Amino acid sequence: MRILKFGGTSVGNYERINSVIEIVKSYLKHKERLAVVCSAFGGITDLLAVSAKKAAVNDNSYLDTLNEIKSLHLFTLKKLIPGQKGKQPNIKLRLYLEDLQNLLTGLYSLKELTPRSLDFVMSHGEILSCFIISETLKARGIQCDFLDTRSVIKTNNNFGKAKVNFDLTNSLIKKYFSDHRKLQIATGYISST
Repeated sequence: MRILKFGGTSVGNYERINSVIEIVKSYLKHKERLAVVCSAFGGITDLLAVSAKKAAVNDNSYLDTLNEIKSLHLFTLKKLIPGQKGKQPNIKLRLYLEDLQNLLTGLYSLKELTPRSLDFVMSHGEILSCFIISETLKARGIQCDFLDTRSVIKTNNNFGKAKVNFDLTNSLIKKYFSDHRKLQIATGYISST
């Protein structure tokens, strides 16, 4: 199996995502088994952290930062999957964004930001990015699965500085990939306890 990793700059906008898709397609022509690990769009992890920190100190400008995050992802999806094909992915993307907004609203109400909640907020960047990329591939006729790596990469609960439990993680990854033979679009950076 070959693993391709694309960082935030590589998936920074819809043109770059189109380039990533062309690279993926070139590997698929060789009939290689493939997993593609993608980061959040360039700058999004920082914006997520800023919005969480603003929300936790009752600075309602977190909504401006959140709207910037929402706009970028919705615009990118629309450019990558225009028209009717983009309707269902748009609905699901809006649900992910609504979950993020609810989380930030909770931080605003509680006036609190723990390392655990900050990690959770920041994980949304990879989820949004990989969801958009996997849906774009599907819309273009390339079968793939969206792998939220929180299901296979397990850590301790030292939030902000978690350590991977390699024995459990390796076992879960082996099992997952033995059961899932399609192209995998996997989140980078995130895991779970």
